[in-house]
Amino acid sequence: MINAEIPSEKPSSEECISDTQIPPLPASEMQASGLLAQPKSSWQDLPVPESPDKHDAYFQKGIPAPNNLKLIGARVRGKSHKHAGTNCDDWFEFDIAQDWTIMAVADGVGSRKLSRVGAKEACCAAVKILKEDLRQVTLSERTSRKQFRGRGKDGRFSDMDMDQVEQTLIRAMDAAYHALEEARDARKDKQEYIDLLGQNPEVSDFSTTLLLAVHNCFVLEDKTYDFIMSLQVGDGMIAAVNIDNKLMMLGKPDNGEFAGQTIPINNIKIRDDKEKRRRVFTTVQRLKAVMLMTDGVADDYFPGDPGMLKLYEDLVKQEIITPAANNDQAAGQEIEQPISAQEKLRRWLDSYYVKGSFDDRTLVVLFREDNI
Repeated sequence: MINAEIPSEKPSSEECISDTQIPPLPASEMQASGLLAQPKSSWQDLPVPESPDKHDAYFQKGIPAPNNLKLIGARVRGKSHKHAGTNCDDWFEFDIAQDWTIMAVADGVGSRKLSRVGAKEACCAAVKILKEDLRQVTLSERTSRKQFRGRGKDGRFSDMDMDQVEQTLIRAMDAAYHALEEARDARKDKQEYIDLLGQNPEVSDFSTTLLLAVHNCFVLEDKTYDFIMSLQVGDGMIAAVNIDNKLMMLGKPDNGEFAGQTIPINNIKIRDDKEKRRRVFTTVQRLKAVMLMTDGVADDYFPGDPGMLKLYEDLVKQEIITPAANNDQAAGQEIEQPISAQEKLRRWLDSYYVKGSFDDRTLVVLFREDNI
């Protein structure tokens, strides 16, 4: 989220580049896309000065995921933060627990001076709980996809395995909130934070959104299906694309899809388990990809439907991800890949241009490169 003075986008003859700037993909690697390489402008790229809780300007990561999937993520500072020389407020984490893939994305509320700390601590705490608890959860065999949908009168899933997954997501969201409390307590009475805030830190100083999703697979009638359950608080987007190029939205951004304000995880109503349960989405599909992102990416593809399909298409066009059909065509051929998928993702996030897009950008993608 942004909270900074916005300079003119009028092009200038020079562009100030600091040693933290990520080089964009070469023109030869920028495929045709509705999103363009960033033009020269009056925007600066100032480094973040040394300060408490300084974050790296960018980060990327990629790991193999269970069931022959790949998992990549990247975050970059938005133009407003570069211009002001301030920290990136986004964070993401992901991990593996047995056959489960765990993903978390957060966006610190820009008006709060320690929100970047909240985003990081929330992601780390939530992923830790999910990893610990999901080790003990195995999806039961079913004869129909419809058997994943049943809820009782109390609003909880009727099947034990589904209820376990949902309860784990709820506990993870609670752990994220408690992580904000711990972050506050760890900085209490420290002069550097009193000087920064004018008082001791409060939980609200760490306000952040949080998007969580977990993935597993199961076999039904000799076909492999993907199971996704998600829980979203705040803006951003969680979406999935199936093998028929159908879009599934797996979360509802708070205060509308394109709003300047949002609900953080420390909002009082999020303390209610029923409220968190209302925010849980589930889908059982044969998927190409699952994508979690902060509003810095989601707003560039507004509206989400069909924007998320366009996002997936752009990831394929930029050769950040390679779907199964493309891999089949390349079977038996030696392919040179000097740049990792996560590095390509980071460079692309930092390079594409949309007028009026100033915010930090974070995107996590779980995708399949083999046929299922």
